[in-house]
Amino acid sequence: MSSLAYGSFCATCCNLIPPEAEPLACSACSKPCCWKCASEPAESVSLFNAPAVICVACDAAMDLRGGGKMVPKPPLEQGLQRCRMHPERFLNLFCLTCQVQICCDCFVVQQDHKRHTIDSIEEVYRQKLLETVEKFREIPKRLKLVDWEAVRQVEENLKIIQEMETRILGDIRQLFQQRTAIMLNKTAEKKAVLQKTKDFVDRTEMQHRQTLESIQGLNTNDFLRLQAALNARCESILKDVGQLQVTPVRWDDIDCDLLPVANCSRSH
Repeated sequence: MSSLAYGSFCATCCNLIPPEAEPLACSACSKPCCWKCASEPAESVSLFNAPAVICVACDAAMDLRGGGKMVPKPPLEQGLQRCRMHPERFLNLFCLTCQVQICCDCFVVQQDHKRHTIDSIEEVYRQKLLETVEKFREIPKRLKLVDWEAVRQVEENLKIIQEMETRILGDIRQLFQQRTAIMLNKTAEKKAVLQKTKDFVDRTEMQHRQTLESIQGLNTNDFLRLQAALNARCESILKDVGQLQVTPVRWDDIDCDLLPVANCSRSH
């Protein structure tokens, strides 16, 4: 078996190896380990070679196959993450000073956690789990102090407000539909009057143009014969045009009490 100087620290449990005990070295990582954290797989026994000593961490990650060859095992579902600085180690310790998970090498080899308070991750897990459970146990106690009559009153008020909201929104939709119908009736009346005036002007212009074209196509005898009729048609058109009255349409004629006056009073 490989040996180290007496008085070494075990890299797995971080305990001091007693001076009277023989210090061992892991044949996989060459780090010190105590007899408690070391194992001698049966496959490593040989008549010619000393048996290999494997620490707990390496035994979890490696498998001794024929001839003492180290072959990685499949990943184990242990619930512990591996240390980024020491990938062969699990984060099985907890630094209470820094409040972070560390591995044995972080504690023994590195200087960052020297003289810090260290505990096993299992113990810290149990303590922190108990703290969280105790916090959740306060919820039922607090619920017993709640004024449930006030809670029921809040629920009733929420129900009343929801009913009022539904009713008011229904009234608004009905009022909107009514005002929309009134506005459409007003605009329809205005558009009918304006369209009638436009149609009269278009028709008068067409008659005027057609009469001028017909006059230009008459010879002397026909014009003299039809002059009186043509003059009568012209007098009739002038009379109709004279009686034409166009009433300006303003936006204040089409108002809506749901909108501000400023939005309904723009004129064209």
